Amino acid sequence: MSAIELHSAFAGRILKLGSLVLAGVALLSGCDRNPLSPTPQRAPPMANGADPSHHLELGAAVLAAVENARNAIALRDPIAATNDIRQALSYAKMLPDRPSRLILATSGDIDQASARQGSLTRQSPRCLTDFQALVKLGAARSLLQRGDQRQADVELLAIQTGIPHRPVPIDLPLMQARESLEMAQSAAFTGRVSELRTQLLGAELALNTYAGPRHATEAKKLAFTIGQHLSEFSLLSDKTTNLLPLWSAKVNTWD
Repeated sequence: MSAIELHSAFAGRILKLGSLVLAGVALLSGCDRNPLSPTPQRAPPMANGADPSHHLELGAAVLAAVENARNAIALRDPIAATNDIRQALSYAKMLPDRPSRLILATSGDIDQASARQGSLTRQSPRCLTDFQALVKLGAARSLLQRGDQRQADVELLAIQTGIPHRPVPIDLPLMQARESLEMAQSAAFTGRVSELRTQLLGAELALNTYAGPRHATEAKKLAFTIGQHLSEFSLLSDKTTNLLPLWSAKVNTWD
């Protein structure tokens, strides 16, 4: 598949992400808050040594990883999609201790058997809970391991549509780019060229999508640089791999 075809495969998904971000300026309404592959080796620490999960809005981080996974499925890259889902799961597991504005805490009166079947809370009939997110992410991962990419995508879509009319952060594309660059470092570290290309393409398009009040120009410049490496260099060459932690560190400073 050529670079042009890869970009085309992402086009519709990125337009959907852009509309989701623009819709995020609205105030929260309609939802009441309630009180496959073997594990990839971890890439070396990022250049700035920061732990990005420490200050993330975890619900948004889950959404960013879910969008990355759906993009990978669109590119027929189940390994990249599985690793994106693993990342989403790692964030979702922290939700009970780190409340999110986007994914609600599971209240004590919710029947977990009903939640497993995909039903939503009585108090918030259309709002996704942390438990439901974990169930759907786990289901998507299992489906990918069985080779059912279409149904895995359905499970991931259910997570996105389970958060309607929510105030999605304007910097969601930056979160998506951060996660893609982190996964790109892991792919490069273990020589997974196909996944490295998928993750870099995701980072490039997410950076081009970002339209926030700060760093938009810098984001598009970095996207252009990543695009050059996608089209002109061997992705496992030092010209690219040596820059991955620097690109990741740069995006991590944008808030």
